[in-house]
Amino acid sequence: MFKKVILFFSIAFISVNVKAQFGAPMPTTIHTPYGNVTTYQNTYMPFYFGGGKGVSFKKYNYTVVLKNDYTFTGKGKMHSKKGITYLVLKGKDGEKEFYPADTKEAYIIGDGGIKISGIPSFNDSCWLFKVSEGRINEFAIVPELGTPYISAVQKGNGAPILKITKENIMPLVNDNPKALRKAEKDKLNNALDIYNHGK
Repeated sequence: MFKKVILFFSIAFISVNVKAQFGAPMPTTIHTPYGNVTTYQNTYMPFYFGGGKGVSFKKYNYTVVLKNDYTFTGKGKMHSKKGITYLVLKGKDGEKEFYPADTKEAYIIGDGGIKISGIPSFNDSCWLFKVSEGRINEFAIVPELGTPYISAVQKGNGAPILKITKENIMPLVNDNPKALRKAEKDKLNNALDIYNHGK
């Protein structure tokens, strides 16, 4: 019996430690004038609790343009600290950190040579990248075209950029009954797809 108990705890210990080698998606809340935006970052944890879905910050070749027009290009990814996303990039001049408040824009060149540009937004707490253009433009805090993790929307170029919430989406899609029904059920991505693409 004693050996069985030791074996049980040994297996449990191994299981926990194997799981601990993996990152778990942990929520980070970015405070904005329009409310809170929650993203997720794969973070090393002593225990892997599992579950949870959201944005995972990936490495890209970014170019950052500062307010003084200094340009830095390097490879790296976003990080989040105290509700602010920032970039850590490694380039010819070494490794540097960049925050939205110090920049005019941050961008990558995606597939097909498409420039995906992000501008400082939400009180300089993040960059918003236009990831889909349509009757309602869609923005994300990551430069990934087609990402389902939309943070903000804009109905028409030059219109205000609004946080994606049920209260904000419903007035934007109220001329499309099918999209409006989805928005009323809090299925906001579905509402946007229907409104923009008739899906």
